[in-house]
Amino acid sequence: MIIIFSEAFDMSTDEVCDWLAYYGEPFVRINGNDFSDESFSYSLVYENGKPEVYFNMKGKTIHHTDISYVWFRRDEMVSEPKSFRNITDRKLRNKVSEHALRELTRTKDYFYATMLHLPHLGNHLKKEVNKFTALFCAAKNGLKIPETILSNDQAQQQAFLDSHASIIKSIKDTDFFTTGTDVTFISYTATVDKDEVGKNVFPNLIQQKIDKEVEIRIFFAKGKCYPMAIFSQLDSKTSVDFRRYNYKKPNRYVPYKLPLHIETALIKTMQELDLDTGSIDLIKATDGSFYFLEVNPVGQFGMTSKPCNYYIEKDIAQLLTLK
Repeated sequence: MIIIFSEAFDMSTDEVCDWLAYYGEPFVRINGNDFSDESFSYSLVYENGKPEVYFNMKGKTIHHTDISYVWFRRDEMVSEPKSFRNITDRKLRNKVSEHALRELTRTKDYFYATMLHLPHLGNHLKKEVNKFTALFCAAKNGLKIPETILSNDQAQQQAFLDSHASIIKSIKDTDFFTTGTDVTFISYTATVDKDEVGKNVFPNLIQQKIDKEVEIRIFFAKGKCYPMAIFSQLDSKTSVDFRRYNYKKPNRYVPYKLPLHIETALIKTMQELDLDTGSIDLIKATDGSFYFLEVNPVGQFGMTSKPCNYYIEKDIAQLLTLK
């Protein structure tokens, strides 16, 4: 029995599940939000110093001894249990709901942690990686990284901008912001000029702008790299951040062959970060150098799999079946 921990609307998980069904492999998918669904029952019992794990979904009980492989694909925030919506005092309901969500989130984490002794892909404890930790590790293993500063010091930022053509990016993750009129704004990586530093400065992550020959997205799974070239630099809209998609004239995506020394350095970096899966971003500069940018341990792989005919979904399904 394969257990998949994911989120409700992850298409990559859907497609791996399709392959598992094709192979006739028994599996159960548990989305993070299921832990707040009162029809889903689960138990974590410690007796005689050993953990016993039980899940019951749709009338079927699963014991941890039935589980052959665990895939920690993605985490998902739990929602408020329906029964709490009957509390009429709004202030009390909000406080009880906040407490319940913390309890449910920690409960979910306990179950994830108890499954780590089983054969697994991914790790809920590694769903995020400090960007600077990843950069330091990549440099240590022989990869070039852009000159970088994280600072709220105006003078330090100004000095960096004076000496580098620069871009600014989010410190943590890209985010979405919706106004009361349902207009949505998305944070992107963007160029930043030396005259854009304010007096009261919020901390900024600024990097040297690399002149790109091509952008490279790599999905990594258990020591195997699936590289894809993105010709984002050919379009002014996507040249700094390919996620500013041009739907009228999409970027060209093609399979890419990494030099052996770059692939070896990436594998060493992922091993040192204790990651067995993730989406890696590189840039090949116009001078032929490769620059490591970042890694997302739970990044999407459909965008790499389909244009390049890699069938990553099939490979992951086979990995989960130990074939």
